[in-house]
Amino acid sequence: MSILDSRDLEEELNNPDTDEERKKTIKELKKETENYGWEHGIFFVSEYEWEDYCRETAQDCGYLERYNDTFNPLESCIDWDKWSDLMAMDYDQVEFEGKTYYWREA
Repeated sequence: MSILDSRDLEEELNNPDTDEERKKTIKELKKETENYGWEHGIFFVSEYEWEDYCRETAQDCGYLERYNDTFNPLESCIDWDKWSDLMAMDYDQVEFEGKTYYWREA
């Protein structure tokens, strides 16, 4: 899964080999979000990977306990689209390089 991290983007800004157009778009993103913990790490999740991210978050939080690494049949009963919509209420959206990303304050 591809998740952007503001700390990695900051490294790109400081790298002389980074393309100037890329630096420009990173600076715009930074300007929009830097008051929300840019230096501590903001994760940006592409809208195309949002549902997968939400599913992994549910698993990481223990909402879908697995026993002996076997499949939990409850997973196939969950409306993941609805779950991701509910999670989106706690996130902002931002455009970056022509894609929409979900993010929230660190």
